[in-house]
Amino acid sequence: MTWSMFDDEPRAVARFRAALQGARLHHAWILAGLDLERAGALAQTFAAALLCALRSDEGCGTCGPCTRLVAGSHADFIKIAPEGDGPTRVIKVDAIREVVRAVALSPLEGDRKIVVVTDAGRMTRDAQNALLKTLEEPPPSTVLVLVAHQVEALLPTI
Repeated sequence: MTWSMFDDEPRAVARFRAALQGARLHHAWILAGLDLERAGALAQTFAAALLCALRSDEGCGTCGPCTRLVAGSHADFIKIAPEGDGPTRVIKVDAIREVVRAVALSPLEGDRKIVVVTDAGRMTRDAQNALLKTLEEPPPSTVLVLVAHQVEALLPTI
């Protein structure tokens, strides 16, 4: 994936690229108001740039970390999404607790772990509260990206 796929989202791309170029890499990001599928793809493009062995601006797509990310087998990339079918799909507290445990461990392949929570607005209240401490005091090698249709679906503390 390349940044050019997201020409219709210039502000989001500019912020991610500025962070990658050293302006300041925040530990947590919220992508809200975008189509969930496109926002998830944008988050994965950001993850590719962060995990790329060549430190490419957008991920080279050919190094080991990039190919494992695309294949869904990168050890330092965690993607979580709602479970179940239809409008009752949710992200349960146990899934978030597992993420919290995983990011507490050192990265296996590179120098950071990336977590993308797709449709984060579907986290239960307990799940959001379980994630809160990690958002407030993240391990130094962790970047979290929450993808939500509407930011209002998240607790104000998030």
